[in-house]
Amino acid sequence: METNKKIGSGAQAEVFLSENCAVKLFKQGYDKSAVFYEAAVTALVEKTGLPIAKVQEVIQYNDRLALKMDYVSGKSLHENLLENETKFLYYLELMVEIQLNIFSKKLDLPFSLKERLETKITVNSDIEESTKKALFLRLSTLPEGDQLCHGDLHGYNILIQDDKPFIIDWVDAVKGYPDGDVCRTYMLYSFHHVDFAEAYMDCYCKKAKKNKSDVMQWLPVVAAARLIDNNAHEKEKIMYWIDNML
Repeated sequence: METNKKIGSGAQAEVFLSENCAVKLFKQGYDKSAVFYEAAVTALVEKTGLPIAKVQEVIQYNDRLALKMDYVSGKSLHENLLENETKFLYYLELMVEIQLNIFSKKLDLPFSLKERLETKITVNSDIEESTKKALFLRLSTLPEGDQLCHGDLHGYNILIQDDKPFIIDWVDAVKGYPDGDVCRTYMLYSFHHVDFAEAYMDCYCKKAKKNKSDVMQWLPVVAAARLIDNNAHEKEKIMYWIDNML
């Protein structure tokens, strides 16, 4: 396998172009089950007909595991937006339409959104017990849902090839209620692109015919689950949401 042409990188893996395939090479010691889970979920999502980079096989390379996948050329939706801000509304609406298309699918995945949020909050020792109780109470009032949720949708996880979008990185996919997934996207953009975050939320509520206040009920719980990632620059805003929206 060739590893001289890196085309992407993230917290847990690097992506290389090799023999016209994208090879996602995970860091040494990365959880084996997580690699196979991502491969399995991606294969399941393929059955829905959504435009994705299809997984071909799991391989081992120099004591590291990798996913060999279809190669999607082109830039991410967010990169396209940054290069052509006059098309802000076009890319904003495209992302929301892609997410609504995802929500229109149903898969019997092993994890639900509410279960994943509860687990992340439970194991986080930085959250006070009284706050956890309030978060769990809020979570118990929120709908279960059984729609497909990407779990980490943002402009960098949508690649545009020949004007056609492809959705990548399905490792966090769960079944659940769409508003919770939307609040995660909103949260991620709020850390760095507040104007886009607000426009995105307004666009989703309009297209999905949702009340914004109902959707935002998910935000303190989704934000609390994010604390486990230990991103120091995010903590102040997360704690504001928890303290003021529960």
